[in-house]
Amino acid sequence: MKLVLLARTDVAMSCGKIAAQVAHAAVLAALTGLGTADFATWLEQGQPKVVLGVGDANELRRWPRPGNRRDFRSRW
Repeated sequence: MKLVLLARTDVAMSCGKIAAQVAHAAVLAALTGLGTADFATWLEQGQPKVVLGVGDANELRRWPRPGNRRDFRSRW
């Protein structure tokens, strides 16, 4: 299991600002999952995460919403 964080590449932000926004999203995702079986599995696996760039808001909307489980192995 891996936490997937999406960062828009069309928004003008410095690398530091992008890093801060991604960190905020990671913390919120972890707090949201606290106490669930998925969270426990994620912790046991070393809290793996990946940050992917999306070109714009339309591409972002094509990704599943938080809480919708989906197997991405075939895409990567």
